Amino acid sequence: RIVVNLIENALRHSRPGGRVELDVEEDGWQLVLRVSDRGPGVSEADLPHIFEPFYRGQDGASGVRPRAGLGLAIARSLAVAEGGTVDYRPRPGGGRIFELRLPGERIPVLRG
Repeated sequence: RIVVNLIENALRHSRPGGRVELDVEEDGWQLVLRVSDRGPGVSEADLPHIFEPFYRGQDGASGVRPRAGLGLAIARSLAVAEGGTVDYRPRPGGGRIFELRLPGERIPVLRG
């Protein structure tokens, strides 16, 4: 559910014809998944609130269809419940990167 929410969010905020990129790696005992898009990014005004339930950014001019504002809040809550994190950072050149980090011991399939 975490990954689906992050991907849906990236798809919704990508420009028409844009693309969403996924990058997965191990960092010590953590699994790191980055979901990035080349959309408009997050404004400074919205940044402190993007993980709050029901918060919808001021994206009116971008053509993004309004939603309930729960996807990122749910993704972060689920990650924290599993001992992980979800964080945001701007993408160099424009866009957004959401980074999910989960402890490796929570991912037995990847550990063999």
